[in-house]
Amino acid sequence: ELDLMESVELPVETIQQIISQVCQAICPTPTTVLDMLLQQRSESSRFATTLPRLDDALRGGLPSGGITELVGPAGVGKTQV
Repeated sequence: ELDLMESVELPVETIQQIISQVCQAICPTPTTVLDMLLQQRSESSRFATTLPRLDDALRGGLPSGGITELVGPAGVGKTQV
């Protein structure tokens, strides 16, 4: 700050404001892993199964971008999904 203040002949307060504005413009906003996870979940699309009760249980359908394995006893219709 002092080097910049001497170079441009501006008061310390003005230099601090400039540095603060530059930092806000170029530095990313801090975020948590939870924020990132929630953002990803809100942006991800889902594929409807056309089975309303299953789609409700899956919160809108099968999530994209991953692998979903359906398990259950033989003959319950897993292959049909």
